[in-house]
Amino acid sequence: MDQTAITAAVRIGIKEPNARRVSDTAIVAVTLRAARLLGLKIKEKDPSYYNERKSISSYSNVFSFPTGCKKVNKVWDYAGTVISITGAADNGSGLIRTTAADHGFSDEAIITIHDVLGCTEANGTWQLEEVDDDNFDLLGSTFVNAWTAGGKIFQEKTGMIEINKTNLSEQTGSSPNQWYLRTRQIVVDDVSFTNDIVIDYEGSAAAITDIPDEYHEFLPSWVIVNLIEIPKPDASDYAEKLRVKNLHESIIQLVLDDVSRSFKSSSEPTFIRNVWGD
Repeated sequence: MDQTAITAAVRIGIKEPNARRVSDTAIVAVTLRAARLLGLKIKEKDPSYYNERKSISSYSNVFSFPTGCKKVNKVWDYAGTVISITGAADNGSGLIRTTAADHGFSDEAIITIHDVLGCTEANGTWQLEEVDDDNFDLLGSTFVNAWTAGGKIFQEKTGMIEINKTNLSEQTGSSPNQWYLRTRQIVVDDVSFTNDIVIDYEGSAAAITDIPDEYHEFLPSWVIVNLIEIPKPDASDYAEKLRVKNLHESIIQLVLDDVSRSFKSSSEPTFIRNVWGD
């Protein structure tokens, strides 16, 4: 479900009088709260579910946390800079063809793409097929939305060196294999550090798309339960509105019960979910 479908379902569910009392803006805000709360429930059962890996660039040795980052787990020196995407389009067969000047990737390389706008379906981990020096196709992808801007690509390298966390009090200003935390920023303990870094971090649900598709029914139900106005028992629509509220409370509980059954903690590395095999 997208926000338009959720908003429509909510308006049907809360059975507003002719004059609207709840704005679309309010419904969007409460939907986001619902996504965040369900995300917390999923993380309670599997803390690693929202773990991610991405690259970060900087003009200095100070790197800002990615949006939605709650905790940094590991940091690597990328030993260079990641590649910027300058376009993404349909390759003529429905796959996403990505443009990145002098990308240097060969057939069957596994890459991770993030921060693409517009063609957001390009974000993720892919096996690629080289087209030429500046273009490659993402195998298994489906082009849907036009690319508008942005996008970074990195490939796992054997030369990436882990940068270990240290305390601020132990920084020297010349140790490229150490980093410390300062005001939600990653500071590599080397003032001359110029490479990009790659980090594993604990993220969180920040949008509808961060919730598994099979649990999307939770979102309008949670919003309806929180926005529906139950009249006094002697009102003509009391029984109907109470029935609707009870129905959506049961849907909420059904989803929460399934989350409890389906998710469990894992010791396996899950910063990149395996899209090719088991």
